[in-house]
Amino acid sequence: MSIQAVTEVRQAIDFLGSRSDVDGSRIASVGFSQGAMHSIFLAGVEPRIQALVSWATPMRKSDPLFYPGNFARRIVDAGVLMLGGERDPFYTAEELETVLGLVQSTDKRLIMFDGAHQLRPSEVAIVVEWLRTQLAG
Repeated sequence: MSIQAVTEVRQAIDFLGSRSDVDGSRIASVGFSQGAMHSIFLAGVEPRIQALVSWATPMRKSDPLFYPGNFARRIVDAGVLMLGGERDPFYTAEELETVLGLVQSTDKRLIMFDGAHQLRPSEVAIVVEWLRTQLAG
């Protein structure tokens, strides 16, 4: 499923890049939970991603093929914002820090918030502003 999801998003980027009304130089990927894993996988194989938001990323230790760190180390030029809840059962702050540390880009940031595995309006505003800054141009 993960491979198919990344393949389909890459096909969507191809399509959008063919359109004259889309700026193909400003592409971001935002994912929550399993979508956050897919966003990391995508940014690791897709150089057209300029900004990545990985929100509440589960750490799959049981299957090394789908460990986000394997793809994070391939992210070189994209800005990366990771968000995580301090009480989320799917990862620890240390695990997120480790994966973010593997990202080769120097433009990276981790924000831990008081919460669990959830989307909250206060973090949405942070993400929107960060994306606005990353994709300005």
